[in-house]
Amino acid sequence: MPYAPLPEYPAEAQVKHWTGTGLFLVKADTDTGVVNGVTTIRRTGHSILDKAAEKALYRWKFPPGVGAGGIIIPVTFTTKGVQISYGAGRTPSGRASK
Repeated sequence: MPYAPLPEYPAEAQVKHWTGTGLFLVKADTDTGVVNGVTTIRRTGHSILDKAAEKALYRWKFPPGVGAGGIIIPVTFTTKGVQISYGAGRTPSGRASK
C-alpha cells in the first residue's frame, strides 16, 4: 500500500473509552489510485469513530489498477489505539458481502 495513514483516535472518544469495529468499502480510481468513494458497511457504534475512519480512508492511495471494484477495510478502535486489517477482502463481483 503506497499510502495508508491510520485514522486519528478522536480525543473525546479516548476520554470516554469508546471502542468499536467498523467495515468500510473503499473504491479507488484505477488509473491514479486515488480513493473516490468510502461507504460504511457496518458502523463502529459511534459516529465520531466512523467519521474518523472515513476521513483517513479518503486519504489513502492505492497502486494503479487496484480498488476499482471496492475493497472492504475493517477499522478497529480499541483502548490501545487503532488497527486496520489491510486487504481484508473483496467479493468477485466487487460488491461488499454482508
